[in-house]
Amino acid sequence: MLGDVDPEETLQRTQEIVDAVPVVPDDLIDQIYESAAFQELSDIDGIDGGEQVLAAILIDDPEGRVLLSGDKRFVQAFRENLPDRWDALGDSIISFEACMLAIEDRYGFDFLVERVLPVRHCDGSLRVAVGHQPNAEGFREAMTSFNPCRIVDVVVEEVAVVEAEVDIFK
Repeated sequence: MLGDVDPEETLQRTQEIVDAVPVVPDDLIDQIYESAAFQELSDIDGIDGGEQVLAAILIDDPEGRVLLSGDKRFVQAFRENLPDRWDALGDSIISFEACMLAIEDRYGFDFLVERVLPVRHCDGSLRVAVGHQPNAEGFREAMTSFNPCRIVDVVVEEVAVVEAEVDIFK
């Protein structure tokens, strides 16, 4: 599926990301399963178990946290079924599209397109946004139109933080 992408390099970069992201401790997971927020999310179509855990963490302790999601169904289900929660937490839920826009803003379109062309087929939004003759304006318009979340300026700052912790843009 990844064609010309070097699998060893991909595995190495993925491992660097995994090593930088803390694992949610088992005792916290147990607390989350028992939380009111987890129960509130449990019967909502479009929110799977992993998203349910992550969203419950965000609901229970939102200060300084963001939830990155590439799942438009999750965002739509959260927004439609929990409108008050969405109003309070929507700025902390950041989509794949907003991340791509932040990367493009910070590093430039040429930088981004060079890295996503080989893997654009892995995501429908990206495939359309980059297309056969990629251009910056078309990319921004497509990513903005596909974005299920609010676009917030803090995303660019978050990209800088991730970049400082793990150089995933080699």
